[in-house]
Amino acid sequence: MYASRLLALLYASLAVAVHQPRVIAAASLWPSQLRSFVGSSDLWRFTGGIVAVSTDAGARWTTVDSLGHTITSFQIDENFPESRAFAVDGERGRLFQTVNQGRTWTQMPSDVSLWDVVENEADPNRTLQLTVVTNPFVRDDIIVIPMSECIKNSFCNKSRSTFTSTDGQNLRLMTGLKPPKGRVWFKRCDFFGASAAPKVICNFHMDVSSWTRRHEDVFLFHSVDHGRSFKPPKNFKPRTVLSQGKAGGYDVVVTDGKKKVRGTPMYRLWLSRDAVNYENAEVLSDYRKPTVWSLGDSPRRLLVRTVRVVEGELREELLVSNAQGPLLTSLVTLDPYAKSVTFIDTDADHVTTILHGWHTQSMTALPVNKGDTMITFDDGHEWSRLQLRDPTGEFGCDPARTDSCFVNTMSPQILDLKEEYILEGTAMNRTANSRYGEFLSTYTDPPRQSGVLGVSAVIGVAVTVNGTSRSTSRPLTFLTTDGGHSWQKMLDFPAKVAFGNYGTLIAAVPFSNGPNISHFYYSMDQGRSWSTGEFTQPFPVFSLEPVSGDASSTVFIASERPWESGCGNHIINFSEVLAGPSATSGAGPGVAHGPVAERQQVLGLGLRSDWKGLRAPMYRDRDAVVAHKSEHWRHSRLWGTSEI
Repeated sequence: MYASRLLALLYASLAVAVHQPRVIAAASLWPSQLRSFVGSSDLWRFTGGIVAVSTDAGARWTTVDSLGHTITSFQIDENFPESRAFAVDGERGRLFQTVNQGRTWTQMPSDVSLWDVVENEADPNRTLQLTVVTNPFVRDDIIVIPMSECIKNSFCNKSRSTFTSTDGQNLRLMTGLKPPKGRVWFKRCDFFGASAAPKVICNFHMDVSSWTRRHEDVFLFHSVDHGRSFKPPKNFKPRTVLSQGKAGGYDVVVTDGKKKVRGTPMYRLWLSRDAVNYENAEVLSDYRKPTVWSLGDSPRRLLVRTVRVVEGELREELLVSNAQGPLLTSLVTLDPYAKSVTFIDTDADHVTTILHGWHTQSMTALPVNKGDTMITFDDGHEWSRLQLRDPTGEFGCDPARTDSCFVNTMSPQILDLKEEYILEGTAMNRTANSRYGEFLSTYTDPPRQSGVLGVSAVIGVAVTVNGTSRSTSRPLTFLTTDGGHSWQKMLDFPAKVAFGNYGTLIAAVPFSNGPNISHFYYSMDQGRSWSTGEFTQPFPVFSLEPVSGDASSTVFIASERPWESGCGNHIINFSEVLAGPSATSGAGPGVAHGPVAERQQVLGLGLRSDWKGLRAPMYRDRDAVVAHKSEHWRHSRLWGTSEI
């Protein structure tokens, strides 16, 4: 009888465990050190020159001895994240790859040494830095760019050679790519085109100083035969080119703004879809040259940001590319000291834009709304408020009037900035703290993309309009599941939110100003029901991020501030729960229990330090976001391509 009771208790404990995510203490393990292949629950760790893999949510790690212990970089291929990764042994100048999620690794041989100076290969005090680029349309097309040959704890010499592979295994020197004489400051090569065309574009930033003058020239080279031969484009002269890069399906070239309009430099922005015919889009900028990104990771959309001074005031303008009509159209012009922009990813051709207004007098309090938050679904042609749905009547919204309730948000960029740079008693204004203002403009660049597949969350307040009066709630967390068209209260406190499993999995922790957090909250049905998880020890949670580089992630890492010890960092793994017999939250619909935080001190206006509750959110009965996987969909905290 006792044996049967013990067996029953064991089964009961296992049943509870299968509905809970695995929480593993990950001391001194940071988000940048963790990787995972799309569709795999295995975790990969890269620290101290060693690559290791865990098959049990990070509880135990196995070193990949076949790679050695001198690995200097490790990356999962962003174009084929379900299977391929690269590891660089910088001390020996060797490149390894896997095409089967790390089960086997092979070295990629080259026809000549990857080192510019062959003798350096045998020097134990030198390391080689490599960058790997792949073709999203042809799996076997690879470019390997030796960036620098460095002496340990000393200087680096930039490399001049570049290699390519057309069989996915063997590297050959691009003999046709011959940069001009001079010192290389920077170089980059990339595949270009929306098909399997073998076009390669390279740029070299060269120091061509003489005894009379010092300057940097940018040289462009194009190849149409996988890098066997290169020619400079006819469109541009070296001394006029400032930068070149690929973004949103365009080859983007920025040239010198020698022409001025009313004293303001006119930079020339050249765009091309075929790297042959370029169209000129003149933009004004006197703060710095225009910057460019892919809009929402779309292969066909472009976002251009310019900064200039208008009547003594700093202004930023965001422009977007068009499939039809003008090359670029203005999305919004804003004051960077009072407004910021975020985007909600919806699909490849459509991105929702949110314009946040904010104002703050102290770096130790939440920013106060300054004007209503606005949203656009058509690239800035029409703007509207964030519509709030109130099915329970909590906020007193009039069901007959869609404009009676809306959400005013708090800028995500400023929230993060305030938590990262707590400056007690520092006034935030452009005169008393001009250095902070300069940093603010840089920090909010680029604008952020949030959420996955139309599912996103914001911190804000519910505003109820009754005639001429307005009432405002305390700061809460709101959720949208339809790309921003409607919003509903998700949590009763400001929260940091991360999404996974194509938007159906939500993890959240209280947005705090430093106290230790002991619990996290999660929903596996897109917010319809909630459960509470517990860290192995309380710690100040600074970030909550998915590990995988796409929307399918089922593993998150909660970490401290980067400059702290990281002793409290935790891995939260939902893969076993989602693969189990039931993938519903164990707490039941709309219920979550447990304290919000140890020494709770959630940032918020009107939130008390002794507040412990989590009220039950209720959501409309709708189908979950269709879980589809795009092979080339990529997600990161600061999204898009590198600044051009």
